[in-house]
This record gives sequence, structure tokens and C-alpha cells, in this order.
Amino acid sequence: MSGSFLDRDRNNYDLVRLMAASAVIYAHSYAIAPRPGQVNADLILRWTGVTHLGELAVSVFFFLSGVFVTKSYFESSSISDFILKRVLRIYPGLMVSVLLNVLLIVPLFGGVSLMNYLVEPQTWHYMIKNMICFTNEHFIPGAYQNHPTPALNGSLWSITLELRLYFVWALVGLIGFRKSPLAGTCICLLGIILGMATHDVLPLLGSNPDTYGANAFPTFSLIFTMGALVYIHRAEIHSLGAAVIMSGLFLYLGWHTGLLLWLLFAFAIAVATWFGTTKVARKIGLPGDYSFGVYLYGWPSQQIIVSIWPDAPTLVSAALALVVAVSFAIFSWHCVEKPAMNWGKRLLKARLTRPLRESAALAN
Repeated sequence: MSGSFLDRDRNNYDLVRLMAASAVIYAHSYAIAPRPGQVNADLILRWTGVTHLGELAVSVFFFLSGVFVTKSYFESSSISDFILKRVLRIYPGLMVSVLLNVLLIVPLFGGVSLMNYLVEPQTWHYMIKNMICFTNEHFIPGAYQNHPTPALNGSLWSITLELRLYFVWALVGLIGFRKSPLAGTCICLLGIILGMATHDVLPLLGSNPDTYGANAFPTFSLIFTMGALVYIHRAEIHSLGAAVIMSGLFLYLGWHTGLLLWLLFAFAIAVATWFGTTKVARKIGLPGDYSFGVYLYGWPSQQIIVSIWPDAPTLVSAALALVVAVSFAIFSWHCVEKPAMNWGKRLLKARLTRPLRESAALAN
């Protein structure tokens, strides 16, 4: 394939990400809409005992993000252009989703007293904190108090980590990340080694809450970095199918070892990356990239369904929540995300052509 799997017309990773976002809703349903008397764990957790389908889906998200964010980074004319593209890809959709959740969904479905809710300082603290998304807040007093979990949106932690990784990528650009594949490889490998050795003290990306970390941050930061390595060495990747076979073999051989979690991540990532290039995936055309919206609105949509039908079977609740989340995602993509990205493209084009226009004006 010689790296051609990253060409837009040779893959459908929009579909893969949408499937991953849907898998997160399925996995979360056992926490948001559990049923008495049943095993409240998804099939993957029951089978493996070490992870659930949502975590595997998030590993796919971060791997593909590492690939395509690095692609965006190398293709940007400057670090400021890269930052602008990343900001406009994440923040408009994120900020609108937080506003809708706090000002529309929770007042309608959260069981709150509207006046007390609006004057509660924590309401506005939650909204501002999660719109900035440097750290996260998950609860507002009084909201969803009769639900199995009162969290407004337990998925936002990964958006926080994603934004921090963008910041780190911008910083490493200052030390020559884009100079050559060798430089990029060395920086990524150094980051992996340092991350593994200092995960308990590493600020922002580590596991220590005292340095703004979380238990999941080191793992998914490493997966993101591995995605960056795949992009850098894309021309050397000739068979994604072989990667699936090899990762499956290692998973089989390492099933009863302490490496099982990482082997599951590797297998899930290999299968997802390969599937995105298949004819089946490429034939399924989507009118937009709805994965980010489904991910942002998945948890709030599940809380809506629990409010309306608290006794719904877990899988029925998950399916209904997916329909609601897709509806929100369609709105988010066509009315918020895509217009913001198009505006950014026009702005970047104007910045690139300005020197030419100024030179032409001087020449005249």
C-alpha cells in the first residue's frame, strides 16, 4: 500500500470513528442505564476481564487522532496555522455541546428546580470549566440525582487530553519535529520512553491528579504518539491485513499475561485501521463526519433516555440514545463544526495569499 491507506479516497475513517463513538455509547449504557439482576458489564469486559468496548473504541480514537493530527501538523505552513485548525476543529462543537447540555438538556431532563439551578454557582462553574476544557467538571448539584450516575457528561475527559496533546505537538514543533522523519521518530520515541518512566509525575499527560493528570492519560497519550509514528512511517506500511494477523497472533499468545490490555488495544487498532480501508467501508458514504458529535452528545443523550424511560432494557436504552446522539451530531456537524472549519480554511487561505497580493500591489 505504501502509505496510500491515508489518502482520502482510499479509506473511510469517518465511518470507523462513527462506529467507535457508537461503541462508547454501548459501553457506557451499563453504567448509565444498568438493570437490577443483570451483569452490568459489556460483552468485552465479561470476556476479557480487563477492559470494555468503550475503552477499546477510545484507543482507536486516539490512534487515528495521532495519525491525522500529525498529518495536519506536517501539512500546516506554520505552528500558528496548525493551532488554528485544531482549535476550530474542537472548540466550536465542544462549546455548543456544553451550552446545550447545561442550558437545555439538564433543565428539561435533569430534574432540577430551574431557578435554583440557574443561580447555583456550580452551574456556571461547570459550564465555563468544560467549555475551556483544560480540566473537567462532571456534576452540578441537583442534576440527575435520581439517575444511576448523576454525571452530566463523563466523556469530556478525553477531549481535555486531546487538547493537551495538541499543545504538546505545537511545542515539539519548536525543537524540529517537522525537520525530517528521523527527527520526528526520535522525538516520538523519546516521548514514549519519558512518558513510561515518569507517568506518575508528568504534568498534564501523566496519572497524578496533583499535576492535572488522570489514570487514563498516560495510556492514551502513548497510543496517540504511536499513531504519529505510523504517519511518519506511512510509506513503509505495505499490508494492514498483516498487522491484523500479527496482532491477533500476539493477542492469542499473550492472553494470560500482564500484557493483555495492551495486546487488546493493538488488535482493536489494527482491525479498525484495516477495516477503514476495505471496499465495504469505502462504499458506505456519509454526508458528514458525525463521530465527534455522537461522542460529545452520547452521554447526555443517554441521560435523556433514562429520564424518559428509566426502566428501559440497557441495550434498548443505548439504541435510543444513539438515535438521539446522531440527531444532535447532524446538527453539530452541519451547523457548527463544518462552518467553523470552512471559516478557518478561508482565513488560512487569505493569510497565505496576502503576501502575494501585497507584492502585486507594490509592483503596480
